[in-house]
Amino acid sequence: MADLKDVFLAFAAIGAGATKPADMDSKNFLKLCKDAKLVDSKFLSTHVDLIFTQVKAKTARRINFAEFESAVQKIAAQKGISKEDVEAKIKAASPNINATQAEFVKFHDDKNTYTGVYAKGGPTNVDKDKITLSSHLDRSPADKRGVKI
Repeated sequence: MADLKDVFLAFAAIGAGATKPADMDSKNFLKLCKDAKLVDSKFLSTHVDLIFTQVKAKTARRINFAEFESAVQKIAAQKGISKEDVEAKIKAASPNINATQAEFVKFHDDKNTYTGVYAKGGPTNVDKDKITLSSHLDRSPADKRGVKI
């Protein structure tokens, strides 16, 4: 069984990329409650959002671990079960990520099937001579009508 803080950090890291945040947003808090099987017909995702809003600081968008612990108490009070039961469910939970895996596409993924410019190479899209304003404008002397002198 994992420690409560470890589970908190595991769910806080969902969608954060390489960074390991020490706080959790509302989306990940709801995911934690769903994966821990706390959300049911009597305790809805709306209740989870309300509890999250109650425990976070007024201008904050995320909660830290201390605020998370007070949220666990509020969840237990809302569900009518002990705090230890809620903690046990949370400790037993692990992030369940349902992502789709792209299928292999022969003509896109297999470089041996490339044809034309993609296989043999071709002209570059990087200009050899840089285009500047002076290469587009004729700044030689002219009269008032624009006729060269």
